Amino acid sequence: MLFNEKYREITGRDYLPIYPRNKPIHYLWPADYYGQQHWATTKETHFVELPPEHKLKKIIEKGEKRIISENEPRMLQEYRSGDNTINMTLTTLSCAPRVFEIRNFLSDVEVDHIMQLANAMN
Repeated sequence: MLFNEKYREITGRDYLPIYPRNKPIHYLWPADYYGQQHWATTKETHFVELPPEHKLKKIIEKGEKRIISENEPRMLQEYRSGDNTINMTLTTLSCAPRVFEIRNFLSDVEVDHIMQLANAMN
């Protein structure tokens, strides 16, 4: 604690690592060795067409209110692929820090949309 007192004296704030960290709230896939693979399935299928601007709205629900039940349709389903699910393979590229490759994670339409958003920021 002596270090923190000195740090506070010099900077005017506490040294952040002295605080205990909260447990992660999201699942962390194991990365025990290079090339390790995990498989995941989601009903959030790829967009094959960009929805019109007026249909895109900010998601304001939080926590459990954002959970869509099994029998509810996905958001903007008419702009998504006709697949019911996507099967993804996560391949470990690095153990520390954890880095995974997920091929075909985004559709070409989704990549183009992200690029347009990023370019609009410049």
